Amino acid sequence: MRISTTGSISLAAALLATSVYAQNPPNTHTHGTSTVQLVQRNQELVIYVRSPGVDMLGVGRLPINMEEQTKLSQVEDNMRNPAFWIDLPAAAGCNMTRYYPSQHPVIAGRGALQEMSPGKDYSDKGEHMDLNFTYHFHCANPGALDSARIKLFDQFPSIQTVNAKVPGHPVQALSASSNMVQLR
Repeated sequence: MRISTTGSISLAAALLATSVYAQNPPNTHTHGTSTVQLVQRNQELVIYVRSPGVDMLGVGRLPINMEEQTKLSQVEDNMRNPAFWIDLPAAAGCNMTRYYPSQHPVIAGRGALQEMSPGKDYSDKGEHMDLNFTYHFHCANPGALDSARIKLFDQFPSIQTVNAKVPGHPVQALSASSNMVQLR
């Protein structure tokens, strides 16, 4: 079954409009803290991940040399595989349909700038950088989506807290020893 673009856009818009965002804005930049937001409607699941670049790359700014660019490409390639950082219930039968990595420079006191555009020079605009990953899944049995294990702590040891946001629930502060987000 194919998910319509209109439905995906409206679900993504719902993700941005939920009160969960009002409780803790998505462009908070705190080293050691990542955000995972999960929204499900019918058979579609959208997950948004945001993390300071320093926690995933070891540098907190845009890559300035080939070594840093290679590391960014490696992180994006690893994050392309959801099993690298999250365990969804197998019984839910979720298959990724889309993946969007991006970077946002962050200016102290002003939050994230617009999403990075290839070919533009952002070197003087951002003091820090966040990495963002958006995933769309089609889940054959969405009733089985009751929890998920977040494995970002295993992959990126400098991440100490993941604020998991699910509409209708308070923000769940996860850690390496308590890494299950409740979805229902």
